[in-house]
Amino acid sequence: MRAGKNILKITSVFLSLALSGCAAEEKAAPVSAAISADASLTETTSALQTEQGTVSDEISEEKERSEETVDLSDEAAEETPLPQVSEENKQRFSERLREIYSDYAVTGMSVALFRGGEIIHTENLGYADVGNKLPCCDNTRYRVASVSKTVSAMMLMQLCEKGMLTLDEPLSEAVGIEYDAAGCSEKVTLAHLLTHTAGLFDPWDYLYNIKARLSVNDVLKTAHSGYEPGTVYNYSNFGAGTIGAVVEAVTGEYFHDYARDSFFEPLGMDAGYVIDLIDDKESAANIYDYDGQIYKVKSWGRTSAFYESFGLGNSYYSAQGELIITASDLARLGIVLAGDGTVDGKRVLSESSVKEMNTLRFEAPEFGMGLNVRIYDNIIDGRVIYGHPGNALGAVTGLYYDPADHTGVAVLTNGCLPSKDEFGFYAMIKEVLTEAYECYFSYEN
Repeated sequence: MRAGKNILKITSVFLSLALSGCAAEEKAAPVSAAISADASLTETTSALQTEQGTVSDEISEEKERSEETVDLSDEAAEETPLPQVSEENKQRFSERLREIYSDYAVTGMSVALFRGGEIIHTENLGYADVGNKLPCCDNTRYRVASVSKTVSAMMLMQLCEKGMLTLDEPLSEAVGIEYDAAGCSEKVTLAHLLTHTAGLFDPWDYLYNIKARLSVNDVLKTAHSGYEPGTVYNYSNFGAGTIGAVVEAVTGEYFHDYARDSFFEPLGMDAGYVIDLIDDKESAANIYDYDGQIYKVKSWGRTSAFYESFGLGNSYYSAQGELIITASDLARLGIVLAGDGTVDGKRVLSESSVKEMNTLRFEAPEFGMGLNVRIYDNIIDGRVIYGHPGNALGAVTGLYYDPADHTGVAVLTNGCLPSKDEFGFYAMIKEVLTEAYECYFSYEN
């Protein structure tokens, strides 16, 4: 079953909500390719070349039929509380997690399950540092690769709430990023960047561009695929990374500093997009790829070398995939997106911003796209699952949740087999999600 043909039917109740509020790692691909990659400059990517049209007509039809759908609202979820988890199911989940750890040759992993506003279970297996026999624990910080995109989008939504940005304002007017060179001036919007429909791809000389300190406008001259903005899903780490330039342009702060000072620290999170800005650097897990290469994140100099080197308003490297965070803190951000925008009594996003992030805006080949949130109806039977995957240098990661009953799972690894199912979903992550929902979140326990 393809998500593109079913996602509108299952999520029509969310689409009936009026939109309100404000809402690199790559290998070279030809200009006409639709990139399917996660944030890693050394990672192998596959090219997709699928023309996608907008789905506004289908959305309108579904909104007209929304009254006939099952009510998946917060109120309905509260009327059907999840049962208590039995000790037998808790044991079953832990046993299956160990099997998955073995089956997919995982080096180290941390899992955090959440329901409502609470983290209800954490589990750690394997090593953060194999050579020194340092085991993974709740304090282990992982580079989460492209899950970073969702978190970066949350920061943009906060700026929208403050009136500093709007989703549909042309970026050339909003932040002075000139898309004239790409032939699409006053057409590319923030919403396009957050749905990978800006018509951008990852240029073959992306790494060179970063090392040469080329401005974001310079890169745009060679990064446009020729697709009309808003018409084709074209996965681009560069496009997602440009979020950093937007944040810098409107705040007057370097993206990394703003993320630390205005997003993570107020939530009590020792996390960030540059390892040098994390207090507990020694807790960062090494990454182990499937070819035996070891990447020592705790002394990760690559991102730090580019930190503050471009000048404000030019960051296009970090927002797409460099976030380093614990599984529990990532789960706390999942609580925000699966609920009402709060966590631990702190308001992170308005309810309208959460709904905008989770609202279907475009249909990619195998999933729907919210605002740097993917929407799947082909992972767990009877549920629509929201979230984002990550894969960089061997580390496979994911944050997934169901807003219908405010449940979700954060899964972080520092190395495993990156095999995928028939829909392109990471098989290891899918097995963890399936077990979590059967053991902890099933109404049939």
